[in-house]
Amino acid sequence: MFLTPSYSPNPIIVKGDLVQRRLRQLHDTLNEDVFKEASDAGFTARLEATPAHAPTAAGSLQWHETVFALRTQLALRKWRIVDTRNCPLIVSPDKNIMIAIMTGDKDTGMEFGDPRNQGAKGTVLSGAIQKNLELFSAKNKANKDGTQLWVLLYHVVGAEVRRELSIPNSFYRGKITGWSERILLGSMQFNSQPDVFPISPTDDLDFDVIRKKV
Repeated sequence: MFLTPSYSPNPIIVKGDLVQRRLRQLHDTLNEDVFKEASDAGFTARLEATPAHAPTAAGSLQWHETVFALRTQLALRKWRIVDTRNCPLIVSPDKNIMIAIMTGDKDTGMEFGDPRNQGAKGTVLSGAIQKNLELFSAKNKANKDGTQLWVLLYHVVGAEVRRELSIPNSFYRGKITGWSERILLGSMQFNSQPDVFPISPTDDLDFDVIRKKV
């Protein structure tokens, strides 16, 4: 069953016991374990960061490994790995949905939050969200000939990772600004965290220029 999302100011929230069922509705190869394993692999990679790495290494390692783990698992289930302008995606066998993986802000995974992607995105994301709107706008409800973009959004707080799989419906200046539906995947607690405290990849780096004395 392929459900059409509702584009309302308040997104549909799916949580608790309904999560597994909703994932199966999106595609019968999706379940909570797929996302748990990807999140676990990502956080394990994060722990490889040391003080000798660049300040952004922990976050970068986690994102790369989360992308790798999720796409590898789903590729074994006949999903197709797609890279569009360096944006890594994974597309379902029936081409009904595709998933992108992004870091989110502090509202990620929070039922009453209003999450945003952490780093600014470009034309690939903007175009995909516009396609979402075209596919499921009121005047085109009968037209389902297209691929929905869903986003696996995660946010790290210490040794906790909060996660959700959500479908965006608005985009402004590089940020997702609205959602039609948010599937709250819950949080995962880990026993340790990196020995470094990385800054966000989107933070500006300031350098003090030290002039050499002649």
